[in-house]
Parts: sequence; structure tokens; C-alpha cells
Amino acid sequence: MAAYEHKNCARSDKHTGLANIIPLEEEFATHSPKGIARAAKYENDVDRGYAFVILACGFLLFFCCWGYIRRLTSMIWGQFSWSVFQRHYSDANFAPASSLSFVGTVNITSALLFGSLTGILASYVGYVPVAALGGAMITLGFFLASWSTQLWHLILTAGVLGGIGCSMTFVPVLALIPQWFVKWKALATGIVASGSGVGGFAWSLINARLIHTIGVEWTWRIGAFVCCALYALSLVFLRARNPPGRVKMDFKLLLQPSMLVINLGGFFLAFGYFPPIFYLSQYAGSCGISASDSAMIAGLFNIGSAFGRVLNGLGADWLGCFNALALAVILSAVALLCLLPFATTYGSLLGFALMYGFSTGGFQSLFPVVIVQLFGAAQAALLVGLVYTPWIFGQLVSSFIFGTIVESRG
Repeated sequence: MAAYEHKNCARSDKHTGLANIIPLEEEFATHSPKGIARAAKYENDVDRGYAFVILACGFLLFFCCWGYIRRLTSMIWGQFSWSVFQRHYSDANFAPASSLSFVGTVNITSALLFGSLTGILASYVGYVPVAALGGAMITLGFFLASWSTQLWHLILTAGVLGGIGCSMTFVPVLALIPQWFVKWKALATGIVASGSGVGGFAWSLINARLIHTIGVEWTWRIGAFVCCALYALSLVFLRARNPPGRVKMDFKLLLQPSMLVINLGGFFLAFGYFPPIFYLSQYAGSCGISASDSAMIAGLFNIGSAFGRVLNGLGADWLGCFNALALAVILSAVALLCLLPFATTYGSLLGFALMYGFSTGGFQSLFPVVIVQLFGAAQAALLVGLVYTPWIFGQLVSSFIFGTIVESRG
């Protein structure tokens, strides 16, 4: 077993030029009776067997946490259904556009800000209990949001509670993937992350129809009930192949050149990535496109994002995750600079949404894989949340600037 894993770790090094990665069993070994028994039970399930059950569970959890509540992204949202809610609240004069976008800003800020704390908590109490607590917070946040009558109600419920719940879901899930997949680690991460794109597509269309037929209050409640059920189903089968050890954070990693480059790149990626997602439906409406067609544009963005996560993950396993990440970033820049300025019709916006979703979905799903390649899987739960901290500042600045521009130009 150890030879199999070492061979595949070396295969990744061939494409990335990195030093040898610590074999999986050695890296996660806790040397406790529970850890030894767990490792023996799932010894033959790396890249096969129960690993595919973990893959399905992770997909469903991302379908809920990123597909529904991650109004903005990451690692980790689609055009997410917040854009549909935002258009409804804006049309109903609930609050100005720049103020409504702050709900999404708080949501993603909470999700990314608590990432490192989630990693520490998971190392003490386990991945599954933390994910279960995240599901409870998401369900509660959605349910309470249905009674929101003022903007600050939405900020606290959908923004803070939903964001923290999302953080307590995606960090444990992404930390589990390297335990179960070695040869196809990037592809597996992409498939799990594609749950946000598929969820975003489904929720965008469903929410647009539900808001029109039963009102925004029951739309929130139905979303809460569905997420609660999917969380319960997934958590029954979610397992850690190796119990988490109490890993201490090595803060010297933060000063390494590779980490500094990742953090700087994350800031600029977030600055350019979020505004088109926040305002895509609203921009479509300003072009004379109906609400239902705007929801379809948002949905197609999510479909492109889902395919982007999977196909870029597959490409990363063959080309190297760094090369695949660079290609995804370049493609997203092409979509913004060459397609969006001329996208004023329904067809052209569909084309932009598909291409932008494909490219941005790729670099979101590859970011955690890059972290594992650079620093090892044992640090994944801590570092995945930490490296997204610069994204917070990027999206805060861009949300304020673009929200102000949209409000001033009507």
C-alpha cells in the first residue's frame, strides 16, 4: 500500500518539480489504536471503493453550502443563487444595490475568515462533527433569513451564520479528499467542487420560480429544509480514512516565497472575480433581459463552473496543477476583457457566462490542490482556510467599488 502511494506522489512531483511529498500513511499516522484500526479498515480504498462514497458526500455538501449560500464564491461558489435574491430585493426597494451586495460580502468574508479556525477545530474534534455543526448553522441561517424585514437581519442570518456554516463544511471536506485520493487527487477535488456549480444552476432556476410563485420567505424555508436533508444524508456516510491529528501550525510557512506569491495572487484574483458574479443578473436586467432569462444566464454560469472544476482537475493530474491553474486564470481574463464589454444580448451573455464559469471554476478547485502539493496534506485543513484570507480583502474592496458604481449609474 505504501509503495502504491509513494509511486503516485512521485508522479505528481514529475509534473510540478517539487520535492518528494510525504507518503499518505506516514503523513496522517496518529499511532493510536483508533488510527491504526481505521487505516487498516480502509487500506484498499485509496482511489477506489469507499473513496467514491466520500466523493458523493462531498459533492452533496458543496451542492448545499456553496451552491446555495455562497453568494459570491472560492474556492468555491458558482453564480450562486444570491444574484437571484439580490435582484428580487433590489426590485422591491428592500435596499440599494450596494447595500444588498454587502450581504454577499459578509457571507464570503465569514466563510473565508473562519477557515483557519475551522481547521484547528477539526483537528481536535474531527472532520465530520465540524461539518455537521456547519450544516446546522446553514439551516438555521436560511430559516431565520425568511423572517428578515431589514437589511441587518439578512446580514446576520444569510451573511454571518450562512458564511460560518459554509466554512465549517468546505474546509473539512477539502481536507478529507487527499486522504482518499492520491493518483486522481485534483480530479476528485474538482468533482467535489463541481457540486457548487451544479447546485448554483439548480438553485438559481428553482429560487427564481419559487420567489415568483410562493414568495421569498418560503423560498428561504424550502432551501433550509432541503439543505438539512442533504446534510443529514451525507454526514451518515462521511468518514475520515485517518483520524485528524492535532497538527500545530508552522507560521514559518507564511514567510515562504511560494506562500507570499499565492497570497498576493489570491487578492488580485478575488478583486476581479467577484463583481461579474454579484451583478450578472442585474446587468442582464439593464440590457432588457427578463428575470427568467437572467436566471438562465446565472444557471449556465454554474454549469460552466461545474464542468470547469472537473475538466481542469482532470487536466491538472496530467499537466500539473500549477500549469492548469495558470491556464484557467488566463482564460478568465480573456472572458472579462474580450467578451464581457460586448455582451449586451441574451446570446452573448450566455456565451460569456459559460466561458467565465468554466475558467473561474478551474482556478477555484485547483487552489486547494496547489496547497496540498506545496505543503502536504496534513496541513491542508489549516492552510486551505488561511490562504483564502487575502481573497477577503480583494472581494471587500471590489464589492464596495463596483456596488458604488452600479448605484451611482442607476
